[in-house]
Amino acid sequence: MRILRSISLVLAICVFCAAPSRAVLIASGDGTGNVTAPADDPGFVNVGTRTTGLTVLYVGYGWVLTASHVGAGDVILAGQTYKAVPNSAVRLFNQDGTNADLLLFKLASWPPIPNLVIASQTPGVGTVATLIGNGADRGAATAWNGIAGFSWGTTNTIRWGTAPVAEQALNLSLAGSVTRAFTTTFTRGARSFSAQAAVGDSGGAAFVKVNGAWELAGVMVAIDTYDGQPASTSLYGNRTFAADLPTYRAQIVSTITPSCGLGFELVFLLPPLARLRTRRRDRQP
Repeated sequence: MRILRSISLVLAICVFCAAPSRAVLIASGDGTGNVTAPADDPGFVNVGTRTTGLTVLYVGYGWVLTASHVGAGDVILAGQTYKAVPNSAVRLFNQDGTNADLLLFKLASWPPIPNLVIASQTPGVGTVATLIGNGADRGAATAWNGIAGFSWGTTNTIRWGTAPVAEQALNLSLAGSVTRAFTTTFTRGARSFSAQAAVGDSGGAAFVKVNGAWELAGVMVAIDTYDGQPASTSLYGNRTFAADLPTYRAQIVSTITPSCGLGFELVFLLPPLARLRTRRRDRQP
């Protein structure tokens, strides 16, 4: 019975500090695919990196969301570097006031990238999530105690894959914080592009589709391994832990939404006014 597991942050530490950034590990093909947005794109361009190589998410209005243990700082999005506003970091918290492993911080300029929709409901068990992150690429095939999987490689790029939601409503106690989380499972042969987070994926995205539209449901924060599993490997049955964003949605929205001043009103009123003027011209003889 393979029930003993250990949980670790998906953060580049120790011998990985000087390693290049890497991508979410996928089982399909030779493991090098999915480095561009899928045809049904949940928000590939919103996933970027800290200049340290760890993963961040541009959620909109000039704000970035990531795991707290990744930290705030300058980011790279769509190949461009954006400066972080000093002292803009906002730590998210639980209902009891304790800190969660989630962090928002502001950029000095707004990237030309769409805003994301933050999920309002935790994805159900069996829901297929699309994971996008900058963790370890797939290395050679391996096995341990009869469980197949892959070693971690050394190449780098942002990549996407898919994984089913396995558990909900977990209180993940790690890195000096407690975070409400759900898990996905690394499955063999069950679907295309089966994915598992690896070192460097902290702060990466877990997207789900709700009523035909993509929503950001989670932020990858940790993985587990079987007790005794060799280091730097991903084996089938390993889990990815994602912070459950519906739990923290109100905090995220209230932090990033601009105040209802003139600038905010112009941003949202000018497009409708332009369409109204167009319709009026169209009705003229």
